[in-house]
Amino acid sequence: MKWLIRRLADELLHKAGSAKFQRYSQALDLSLEYLKGSSAETELVVILSNSLGDDDANVRYRAAQSLGQLGQATPEAVEALMGALGDGYADVRYRATESLGQLGQAAPKVVQVLLDGAHLAPSWSTRRDYINLVGKIGKYDQQTVDVLLMGFTDQDNGVRAACAQALARLGQRNPEAVEEIAQHTNTDA
Repeated sequence: MKWLIRRLADELLHKAGSAKFQRYSQALDLSLEYLKGSSAETELVVILSNSLGDDDANVRYRAAQSLGQLGQATPEAVEALMGALGDGYADVRYRATESLGQLGQAAPKVVQVLLDGAHLAPSWSTRRDYINLVGKIGKYDQQTVDVLLMGFTDQDNGVRAACAQALARLGQRNPEAVEEIAQHTNTDA
């Protein structure tokens, strides 16, 4: 069994063997669905989490993607994905944010990292991605609203648009907050 898991991981991460072909690659992605809840999934999560430290950015990207597809929000997987938020390659950071969203991780530690990065990250695309994820998994509180409102002053249109969308998502999940968010946006605009 371990050999099969290692082979699956190798094919997912390195696009080795038949995984070079699109249909086979799609079948590999589907096989992740069948592993959910099995002991093999736990072993694969460990391999994928460790692969987020690989030297090859493509391997790190695929590891982050596969962790999101597996959907197992183990502390190890979440910690590894949070570490990938600081990756030197934008595609890896983006995939890590998407995977955290797929895992539905709204742990205070995760949200705090995203809020800090939403205005401190040097790359506009990273700030936008963090803000998008805050909109998906963040909770309505004053700190979140303040960071999103501060984002309206960002130089990049995409970041400002992401802030508006994130505030709208927060309002959809928290109808009682809509009026307060509207007051902030009317007085701060």
